[in-house]
Amino acid sequence: RTVTGNIACTDFTCDVIILDDGFQYHKLYKQIDIVVIDASNPFGNGHLIPRGLLREPPQSLLRADIIICTHTDQVAAENVEQLKQELGKLNQNVPIFTAVHRPSALLNLGSDNSSRQTVNLDKLSGQKVLAVSGIGNPKSFEKTLTSLGCQIAGHLRFPDHHYYDQDDIEQIIKTANSKGVTLIITTQKDAVKIPDPQIQTFTANGMGLYLLRVSLHLNQEEAFNKYIMNEVQ
Repeated sequence: RTVTGNIACTDFTCDVIILDDGFQYHKLYKQIDIVVIDASNPFGNGHLIPRGLLREPPQSLLRADIIICTHTDQVAAENVEQLKQELGKLNQNVPIFTAVHRPSALLNLGSDNSSRQTVNLDKLSGQKVLAVSGIGNPKSFEKTLTSLGCQIAGHLRFPDHHYYDQDDIEQIIKTANSKGVTLIITTQKDAVKIPDPQIQTFTANGMGLYLLRVSLHLNQEEAFNKYIMNEVQ
């Protein structure tokens, strides 16, 4: 990461470098550490990987410069406030922002790879679908689908960061057939891990594979932008 960071500075004359999953990378100096916490499951089962979901103990949030609580629309308002109070006890000086994930587009993965066909989100209303995901919080993805008015006839939850092989594709198709579903929805994170030849397998079996794209919206965007600009200028 140090090498690629130096390349970004020397070859591309970057003013700002954004590092994903850098909180645990202690060797590299960071001007701002932003920690994102899922409000629907903030501390998992309270244990570290591999027993739990945490990468570090909650006390490590003392190093955070900013905390963003996501999926705050999927939990009760009082739970969000309780979470903010708990985070404030761990780090009294950290600014805490809240955010929601909103569905922004539905893409037909069976169409030409260079120009994925965008489908109106209204297409999902009243439809029976099979939800397929390999992410950290599949329930959040499924709640988003439900909010769009579709009926989840079944779901397949693969491990986080899962790469799909032919056996997985056959399992998905078999499950869809057993549920009487021809519409399969996956996440943007998963879609890039399904090779094009395997995507065409769905089309050959009379099924549609779609990607639900979501975007992050900060509830205090202006205050967040102001804080960041003050730090990087």
